[in-house]
Amino acid sequence: MYRMILYAIVICFFISEIANAQQDISSHLGYVEVEALDVFKAKDVTVDVSIGQLMIKEIAERIKNKKVGEALSDLKLVRVHVLSADTIAMRMDKIARYLDAMGWEIIVQSRKKRERVSVYLQREADDIIGLFAMVHDRKAGTLTLINVVGVVQIDKMGTVGRELEVEAFDRIARLLPGYKPSVSNVHHRLGSWKARIAPFSNIWRIDHEDFLVRYNRVDGVFVGWRLPLKYRTSRGVAHYGEVGYGFGSNRWDYQAGAELFAFAGASKDNMVALGFELHGLTNTQDNWRIDEIENSIFAFLLRRDFRDYYRREGVSTYIFRDFDRMVEVRAQVGVDVFESMPNSVSYNLFGDRWGSRMNFRPNPEIEAGQMRSVMGTIQLDSRASRRSRQGWRLMAQAEKAGRVLGGDFDFERYILDVRRYQYAGRGTQLNLRVRAGTGRGRVPVQFLYRLGGPSSLRGYGLNAYEGDRLVLFNAIYWVDGEAHFRDDWPLDDVGIGVFFDAGKAWFADGEPVGTRVVTSAGFGLKTDNLRVFFARPLDANDPVDWRVWVRFRRAF
Repeated sequence: MYRMILYAIVICFFISEIANAQQDISSHLGYVEVEALDVFKAKDVTVDVSIGQLMIKEIAERIKNKKVGEALSDLKLVRVHVLSADTIAMRMDKIARYLDAMGWEIIVQSRKKRERVSVYLQREADDIIGLFAMVHDRKAGTLTLINVVGVVQIDKMGTVGRELEVEAFDRIARLLPGYKPSVSNVHHRLGSWKARIAPFSNIWRIDHEDFLVRYNRVDGVFVGWRLPLKYRTSRGVAHYGEVGYGFGSNRWDYQAGAELFAFAGASKDNMVALGFELHGLTNTQDNWRIDEIENSIFAFLLRRDFRDYYRREGVSTYIFRDFDRMVEVRAQVGVDVFESMPNSVSYNLFGDRWGSRMNFRPNPEIEAGQMRSVMGTIQLDSRASRRSRQGWRLMAQAEKAGRVLGGDFDFERYILDVRRYQYAGRGTQLNLRVRAGTGRGRVPVQFLYRLGGPSSLRGYGLNAYEGDRLVLFNAIYWVDGEAHFRDDWPLDDVGIGVFFDAGKAWFADGEPVGTRVVTSAGFGLKTDNLRVFFARPLDANDPVDWRVWVRFRRAF
């Protein structure tokens, strides 16, 4: 009898604890009771997973990574619903209106042809206490709802999802600020020096061996092969290289390098490396304005090559240090020989049709000779990814050639590039950039600063201004029409924006050229893969002509 009473007391205790826990969860600010929103019926649910605090803690205790275990132990509940139903967009809008009313903050709104993703956060003081995500797979016709309750460390969500075996987690985690992918044998760099001296070297962001293809007016069609830099252990020697042939220039490009490296921890978030490189490449200073893929498309289709080139052959040695994949510091010493490269091709896909009758503009001659230089670079990137909606990106670089180093050049140059990507409310984004450059001594022609054209002063022609001094300011405000205006927006996946550019380039000595600040402004339209800018100068002394620039990636 007493045993029965004891069993009854224990059962009542557990029932009471479960009820109290459920009550605590339902009153938690990070919890969304989607069933109460009346957005789906029971028959619509194909997957319903609920992982409670006890199971989460049990999983956390088995994890060797202490930081991930701590991130898991702070969670109270993870719920995943997968719905298969009609009118999913209307259901998402209803949930979104509820979340807005309850003070949830949207941090990600991604729209692609196949997928639509919205991620919301609930904050309390300095902590994130809830995450709610909606993933609409348009091809499969499903809607996945994810609710994470508890103290959320968003930079750990991808790893947390993998530990909990929730597949949809990693899909949304890739869009979150601070996301770090699972540890792989490829160490990501914010923008290595070899990517700057070889504009084709890392442009596709591919993490495995692959072929290289590009097209421009000095190399013609270029085909090559690349061995990317990989770190297979926590310390040792890594190597990389490229080789390719330009059928217009009849030249081989090559790059071969090796690094002695060591990681500060098993997560590969911190490393130091000492490297050596041998290279002979077609080089450009215009990577900051337009990348190799875009430029190749315009050159091949319409004979519009927006970059200037020169040949660079030599060796370099460098030391590299990164901190949490957010800050990188690099110092290098190099010896290079420069020479000019003339145009070698004039063909394009459409011949003289479809507005492509203009020939390629001549590639400018440079100051040939040998340069011996030292260069230091600091880069910071607080964004989760290159497509992230919020964060800082900074690059500061100093280079000195000549004097005690010898060589045919004697100059210094300094470049600062600061960018801010700011989420400005539902469906809106404000991007800002300040870029400045200066030089001392006689800066070679190939290293002069130029303004005008895509990604600089869009109301003016290509390279309208040049000098050994540069100041540039760009601002653009984008509105995702579908996300911001909801049902009142008639064009799916189309955004609108307005922008403003201001800058000048001039020479410190001699007769100044372009010393006044010039401005331009206009508006743009964008989809996931296309941006069209309509720009005009704002200065009274300049003719008021509209210019149209088409881009396949964001301007900066």
